[in-house]
Amino acid sequence: LHKPLEGPVYGFIFLFRWIEERRSRRKVVDQTECFVKDEDAVNNIFFAQQVVPNSCATHALLSVLLNCPNIHLGDTVSRLKQHTHGMCPENKGWAIGNTPELACAHNSHAMPQAKRRLDKTSSVSTGRFTGEAF
Repeated sequence: LHKPLEGPVYGFIFLFRWIEERRSRRKVVDQTECFVKDEDAVNNIFFAQQVVPNSCATHALLSVLLNCPNIHLGDTVSRLKQHTHGMCPENKGWAIGNTPELACAHNSHAMPQAKRRLDKTSSVSTGRFTGEAF
């Protein structure tokens, strides 16, 4: 940063361009290398496993906002926070994918070519069984 930030900072989101070739070079992490072993600690912070493709921006924003105390979240995000409290990261990811208001907000920021693809389908599923994008 070139100058001090004004106002509250709730978190930082770092963006990296996804390159498919990097997938094969990713380090495989053995289960013994987990950093947090206390399941209660893992389930009581908000971290959701991304189970719906192309939803990383929504996940990043929610991970910051839902870990900030004393912030007004609005009805939809407040309900999500309350509903997912104590869930494992995978189930939190499914909850995000099955919240129509979040899908609508996410898709409203899609690039024009992605919107045209969505318009050609009669409906876009966020369900666990289809694995479809928002």
